[in-house]
Amino acid sequence: MWSRTQSYATSPRGTVCTAAGTCYLWPTVNLLRAAYFLLFSHLAVVIQYLQVHLDALGFSHSQVGLLMGIFQISGVGGALFFGAVADRHGNTKIPLILAIAGSTLLLVSLSARPGLAAAIPIVAATGFLFRSEVPLVDTHASRLLRNDPSRYGGFRVWGSIGWVAISLAMQISGYPRPDIANSIVVTYLVLGTAHLVTAIGLPSGGAVVARRERPSVPVPKVFWLFIPIVVLSNLGFSAHNVFFSLYVKEELPGFLVSGAWAIGAVAEIPVILFSRRLIARLGVGRLLILAAAGTSVRMVIYALFPQTAPVLAAQLLHALTFGALHVAAMSFITRALPPESQGRGVALYNAFGFGVTGLLGGLIGGQLLQMSGFAVLFGAAAIPPAVAALVGILARKRIEAAVSLRK
Repeated sequence: MWSRTQSYATSPRGTVCTAAGTCYLWPTVNLLRAAYFLLFSHLAVVIQYLQVHLDALGFSHSQVGLLMGIFQISGVGGALFFGAVADRHGNTKIPLILAIAGSTLLLVSLSARPGLAAAIPIVAATGFLFRSEVPLVDTHASRLLRNDPSRYGGFRVWGSIGWVAISLAMQISGYPRPDIANSIVVTYLVLGTAHLVTAIGLPSGGAVVARRERPSVPVPKVFWLFIPIVVLSNLGFSAHNVFFSLYVKEELPGFLVSGAWAIGAVAEIPVILFSRRLIARLGVGRLLILAAAGTSVRMVIYALFPQTAPVLAAQLLHALTFGALHVAAMSFITRALPPESQGRGVALYNAFGFGVTGLLGGLIGGQLLQMSGFAVLFGAAAIPPAVAALVGILARKRIEAAVSLRK
């Protein structure tokens, strides 16, 4: 189905190459871009509107926090499970298709307006599948780009473009309506179906090592210095991910949720697009430190200045809080971990960095919001990333040394 060239030592322009050296021509290149575009278009709707959707279904702030926490923590199991499958079988395409189809159907099932007892297993199963999609696509891309991992940013930037495009479309059209739950469900269904079709068209890629030949390779010890930086940084950022849409809805009346999110996504595009140059100039360690510091500053602004201008200006810090963190993390995983461990590395990064922190952020943040309001919530959220920046300063040399070993 897909045109192939002979093996190359490096990926020629207009192609992507597997670990075995098989290079796919432009149709596959464009499909990989489309996969990122639709993945993050779908992700934008779920991340921006699931909390609002649950609110529209009549759940309290503390219940929304509980459900969003369950959504995030169940993604830990999904990411680890599918990461292990990807490492063992070398196939990310089939798990990706199953995850997209299952999560879309579960999101649509919320149109039945379940009570809390019924919503908990639905949201848990949705998180298990949905939060696995990003690490699966990232792992798939890393295998297709094995001979030239520095090109990752050029493909991942299409995810940011997709996030911006759908956010602006929702802002301009006023659809879905935050107060009409079924309009959100329709949006889930349309984008989930489009993403599924694109995933079906992707090539299967190549296993790094044949299954019977692949030894069990543990992740290196330095990985466990990297993980606390990601966890502490994203623990603060989880307050944004779980409650920012409600914050905009309640504190910035008249400004639609999608527009505020779109500003952040636009800010991350240059960082991701020029990630190769940034990493070469600053190094992975410094980018992790900047990301953590930027997250802390961003939360302080939300806490102290709940007005439109400072909040929207703080959205520009998304270039650091997500853009710099993610490209640094993926560069670390690709360069510091052996190929046989990278599926697990991506899964652990997503599980701890987004799943565990999402659960803690949802549970603790929901209670803080219910009792004390947004100022206390975001003020408290500024503390963990400040600690992450300090850890990053102490661990930077070891992180850089691990990355340089596998350049």
